[in-house]
Amino acid sequence: MQFAVSVYKNSDIESLISVGDSFVVYVPNMSCVYDPELRLDDALEKLGDREVILGINKVYLEDELDNLRSFMNTHSKYKFLVSDLGAVQIAKELGLIDRVIYDPNTLICNSMELGLFSNYGFDAIGMSSEIPLSDIKSSFIRTGASLIYQVFGRKIMFYSKRRLVDIYKEFSGLDFGHEGIELQEFMRTQKYPMFYNEGGTYVYRDYLISLLEEMNNLSFLKYAYFEGITLSAEVLANVVNIFKIAINSRDLESAKQELINLNLNIQDGFAYKDTAYVKEGFDE
Repeated sequence: MQFAVSVYKNSDIESLISVGDSFVVYVPNMSCVYDPELRLDDALEKLGDREVILGINKVYLEDELDNLRSFMNTHSKYKFLVSDLGAVQIAKELGLIDRVIYDPNTLICNSMELGLFSNYGFDAIGMSSEIPLSDIKSSFIRTGASLIYQVFGRKIMFYSKRRLVDIYKEFSGLDFGHEGIELQEFMRTQKYPMFYNEGGTYVYRDYLISLLEEMNNLSFLKYAYFEGITLSAEVLANVVNIFKIAINSRDLESAKQELINLNLNIQDGFAYKDTAYVKEGFDE
C-alpha cells in the first residue's frame, strides 16, 4: 500500500515530501479543483524522483482534447489521475494506459463494473465514494483489481458544469469573490466548502472522513489517498504520520487519540451504510 497525498500548492511540498509515498499534484486548468498559482515545473523539480501522479481529472470539452493529448505526451514519465473517458482514450492512443489511475467518482459501484474497467489495463481504479466499505472489500476479493481509495479528508458531494456561482450572483444582486466560498442551506447549520472555476462548480461535504481504524483491513489497496483540500499541509502531514503509527506500530489507540487531539470534524460518511432516499411525507 502506498500513501498518496494531495498537493495543491508549491509550499505544501516541504511539509508533505517526507510523509507521502506518492503525490497527486493537481494541475491548474486541468483538474477539477486546483490552486491557479501552482507552478507545475517547480513542483516536479521539488518532488524529484518521488512518484508523481498528475491530477488532470476535469471533464474535458471537445476543443480541449488536443491540449490534453499534448500535455500527456509531454509528461509521459509521470502517472495521471483522470475521470474523463476522453482522457482514457487519449492515454490508450499514446500507449500510456498503464500510467492512468481512473477514478470516475461515483461510476463504479460493484464488482461487475470494477471487473469491466479492470480490463482496460489501468494502474489503479477508484470505486464510488458513496458505497459501503464492505462493498469495496468484496469487489476486490472478486476481481483482484488494483484500487485507489480515499482514506482521509473531504469528499466531493456535488458537481455541475454550470457556472452556478455567477448565476446566483446575477440572481441575488450580490457581489463576492470566488475564494473561500461556503454553501449553507437556510434551515441547516452545516457549511459546505465550494470551489468554482472555469470547469464548473464543486461542493464538498461539511466533514472529513477517516478510515484510521480500518487501515489494517485495507492492505489490499494499491493507493491509500489522503485529501487535504481544506487543510494546511502541516495538519495533513500530521494526519499521515498518525496513520503510519496505526499501521507500523499497531498502536491503534494511541493513533486514535492523536487524531482526536487535532480537533477535526470527522464522520463515517458512507463507510458503513448505503445511500438511502426517503421521499418527504413517507416513513422509512
